[in-house]
Amino acid sequence: MGKIYFKVHETREGSILAAADESALNKKYEGDGRVLDLQKYASFYKGEIADKEKILLAFEGCQSANLAGESSVAMAIEKGLASKQDIMDIGGCPHLQLFCINDKK
Repeated sequence: MGKIYFKVHETREGSILAAADESALNKKYEGDGRVLDLQKYASFYKGEIADKEKILLAFEGCQSANLAGESSVAMAIEKGLASKQDIMDIGGCPHLQLFCINDKK
């Protein structure tokens, strides 16, 4: 597993976990009429570099998540929050959006 950046965004609707593999950031992916611009929106994901355990714990306090890259997406599957069928492949980059992970606290 390579380095993963993550950031938690606080909103009125709850916390959003944003995580992206370092190797996926600063690139633009396109395919099947979809665009995932991790160059333009790198700052959304680029908070701190964290290990797997810290990110898995961060899922506990968030209501939704936006994940990009193989390692980031794999953690949601490991946590039981998604399955492989839920993953979008956008120009070769795995991308996953999760909603209502935990009840709003």
